[in-house]
Amino acid sequence: MTHGKAFEALDLLLDKSQSPWHSPSEKEIIFQSALYSWLKTVYENHEYDEKNRQKINQVLLRKKSFGSTSVLDLSTIDKFFLISRMNADWNFICKGKTTRRTIPVAPAKHDEIDIISLDPHNVPTNMFPRYTQYFDSAINKPVVQIHSDTAPISSNLYYIVTPDKISATTPNADCQLPDWAMEEVILFAGRIATGIGENYQRLQNLTQVEIPSSI
Repeated sequence: MTHGKAFEALDLLLDKSQSPWHSPSEKEIIFQSALYSWLKTVYENHEYDEKNRQKINQVLLRKKSFGSTSVLDLSTIDKFFLISRMNADWNFICKGKTTRRTIPVAPAKHDEIDIISLDPHNVPTNMFPRYTQYFDSAINKPVVQIHSDTAPISSNLYYIVTPDKISATTPNADCQLPDWAMEEVILFAGRIATGIGENYQRLQNLTQVEIPSSI
């Protein structure tokens, strides 16, 4: 589906719902909001539902590899939106033999990481690492911190990118998402635009109400 076809489909949807007219620039903003809303909805269940997983993994899932560090700079990732999963490599020594293993890194809540770090049964280790995500004001960048015994040899961050903008100025450009996903995004956009129209109409009605002089 091209950008132009997406705008045409939204116009048809708004005409059917008798929504007020929106300018092309307004519809671009509506589409951007719809893309975020759609992506967040799909993301919530993308690892538990095959249909939702395919919606994201086929188009929007990316991989970024990092070297030997416990703090991953997210500002180096273009169009980063949300983390899908992580894993990292450590060396483990058993009976004098060193083996490199890839270990999944699970997320940890900010209000629990300090508590589990004091619990000998749950403290993050190289075998059971955890990660937290936050904005580091010291370097003025968003980061992911891996909590473990030592920094990993390397790590892999699987993340979801921000979808490309749907623009009225590029009607012949193809949408990043496949048609079946764009149909859902257009429905999201229709709901948003219709809600804007209803709120605008309420505001118009309020401006026509005469305020008693006694107030």
